Amino acid sequence: MIDDSENLQNGVAALIREVADDLITPAQAGVALLADQDEPVTSVDLEAERRLRTGLRSPHPMAVVVGEEEAKEHPRLLDVLERPHPVWLVDPIDGTGNYAAGTLDFGTMIALVVERETRLAWIWSRRDQAIYTVARGAGVRRDGRPLAATRRGRTTRGQVLDRFMDERTATALRSAVAPATLIESTQSAAVDYPALIEGRIDFSVYGRVRPWDHAAGALLVEEVGGRALTLNGRRYRPSLTDGGLVVAVDRSVPDRIVAAMDRPDGR
Repeated sequence: MIDDSENLQNGVAALIREVADDLITPAQAGVALLADQDEPVTSVDLEAERRLRTGLRSPHPMAVVVGEEEAKEHPRLLDVLERPHPVWLVDPIDGTGNYAAGTLDFGTMIALVVERETRLAWIWSRRDQAIYTVARGAGVRRDGRPLAATRRGRTTRGQVLDRFMDERTATALRSAVAPATLIESTQSAAVDYPALIEGRIDFSVYGRVRPWDHAAGALLVEEVGGRALTLNGRRYRPSLTDGGLVVAVDRSVPDRIVAAMDRPDGR
């Protein structure tokens, strides 16, 4: 049985804060990207993942811990997401390129997946200097205080990360989201998801869907009444890793974008 009590939520938030305060934040000034890597990674990513992994084994020793850096080396680890037992998903530094460049657009994300659904999640946003915690069916908290979504009214601002899309899909997508204003991507889901529920942006679309990038944030958005859909119209689950993803607090937005992409003119 998985404990989804407030003690667990507070304990994992404290673990994230400890690793952020003791390691991630102070190490940023002198950090450098490691050479010969397919994607941005630093020694701090690796050490932060190790510390988080160790800390997460205590509350649930039988749960599998899948960290981003380890899963990149051993992709078959993700097969566990199709099984019913509990899985911790860990992204030690989301936005590593930003972190190494000295910006504030990075954070840490952890999700607890049970029976193929995200049950609990945590996002530390360095940009917001806050930890967002969420429990399925119990809402979102920012630094321990209940948080409701800020709604902007008209859907006018969003971002499209089409780097991993084929040209045809990217063109159809940009037509589908028109006439919304597209803003430059932060390149960090740990920044994007808080921005969505805080009302700074209205939607985000991602061409690549990896579980450590989206399991926590999708639950965050769903718990304030929003929606996360793959571009082929499926409700997001952590085991889904293809088809792209569109996320918005206004539940109608993902449906409209997916439907528009199915039409020849994209409208």
